[in-house]
Formats: sequence, structure tokens, C-alpha cells
Amino acid sequence: MLAYARIQPGPAPAGDFPWDELVHNGLLVVSGEFQNQATLGEFLRREIKNESPEALDGLVNKLREMGEEIPDNLSPDELRNRIEGMSHMEIIPVPAKVVVFESEEDILKRDADIFYIGEFVGVQFAHLAVTSFPILYQALYREQDSRHVQGEINSLLDQVSANQVPLGDSAVLQLPGKLESYNGELLDLLMGTVVPNLVYNLKNHAEFDLSLQNFRIFMESYRWPADLDEIEKALTRLRAGEQDQNRHLELLCRKIAALYKERFEQLPALQAALLKFQ
Repeated sequence: MLAYARIQPGPAPAGDFPWDELVHNGLLVVSGEFQNQATLGEFLRREIKNESPEALDGLVNKLREMGEEIPDNLSPDELRNRIEGMSHMEIIPVPAKVVVFESEEDILKRDADIFYIGEFVGVQFAHLAVTSFPILYQALYREQDSRHVQGEINSLLDQVSANQVPLGDSAVLQLPGKLESYNGELLDLLMGTVVPNLVYNLKNHAEFDLSLQNFRIFMESYRWPADLDEIEKALTRLRAGEQDQNRHLELLCRKIAALYKERFEQLPALQAALLKFQ
């Protein structure tokens, strides 16, 4: 996603922050990548992989913009250690960063969802508008994505209930390596691949058992195996006709992803919702 504003010359905001450095050729542009990352921790972990001085300077500016006090005399290694210590924290709701474009035409050529926020005199309020927009965008994106995945699960459940799943076309679940080496979004994998496959194979006991076994092998390093047992129990209830278990499966997937990614602030609401299925 790209969000941008046109900036007309205006009074400089109070303080020492170099606001004008955020604007290039009269444009203030923010970029957010929400398909492969969801938290500030993931954003920081990805950014610190690039060790170029320019990248580190840009990251320092971003952190200062977020209110972090970063001394000017930190070495790259000290900065890396400082950032890695912060990477588990949810400092802002959405990871996004200011990026540079030469012209509005260059922005519009990008393969992205692009939003023009408006024209502002000076950068301070433009910055507030442009950097706040990704919060709304990500909320709507995640809601849309969740509805899409849930729709696929419901469709498979309907097929199973009506005995319309062609057994000869089902396939044993295949997963890439092990959990500890998986770099994608775990929630997307669980809700977009694992659960649909297991639901698809509910009527085929042999392929279901093999798929479940492969899932457990993939998840061997997950520290809360009781959650995997709960998924198996929910699938067993689905096979018996308890259709409300699709919601149970979604909540379990979200709990597993939250625990693994250390998004502990999500757990109270998930635990409360899961009480219904105990």
C-alpha cells in the first residue's frame, strides 16, 4: 500500500525533528507491506537485515519519528542490538515507513493499492494524515482477508456436509519444511492451507490421518502441543456434524499464530472467545 500527500511550503513545526527531510519534490509518501508482515516486530526484524548505512539511517529516523530516543553516536552493531531488543514490542499498530518518489507519476506506476490523501500546507498535519491512514487500511485488509479465508472454509464444510467432496481429488497435506524455518505468516498458512486441507479430507480417513500427521511434524517445535490436540478434537466434531466448530478452528489458528509470533496482547480476547467451546 502507498499513501501520499502533496506538500506546499509552510511554517516549520516546533522541535528538532527534521520534518522537511520526509518530503521529496513536494511529496510525502508512506509505504506499508501488509501481506507478509503484521506487527512492528516483524517490520523491525526485516529492516535490520539490510546493513547499509542509508538503510540504518532511514530506520533511525523512523524510530525517532515514533518517539524513540536514539543517540547519534551509536555504531551499527549497537543500533542493531537496540532494535533487536525492541523487535518484540508492539509500539505502533501498523508497520509502515516513509519512502521517496521522484514524482506522482512514479507513484502511480507502482503495483500497489495507492491512495492520495490530499494537499497540505506544511508537513506536520500531512504527516499525521499519511501515517495514520495505514491503520485504517490494515484493519480493513485483515477483515477482508479473514472473511475470504472463512468463506473458503465454510464452502468446504458445505461440500463435506452434502457429500460432494470428490475423494479421488483430495490430497495429503504437504508443508514446507518445519515451523522454525518457515518465514511466512503462520496464520495465513493455518487458515489458508492447513485447515482447508484437513476439512477437505474429513471423509477420507486415510488421507486425513496422513495430513494431520504431516501437520504435527511441521509443528514439532511449537511449544504448546495441547493446541494441536484441540484442533484435532475440533475436526473430529466437525466430522460428527457440529458445524459451529469452523469458528472454533479459526480461533485456535489465531491463538497458535499469536503465541508463536509473541503477539500476547491478542490472547485475552481469544481465550475469552474459546471458552464457549470448552
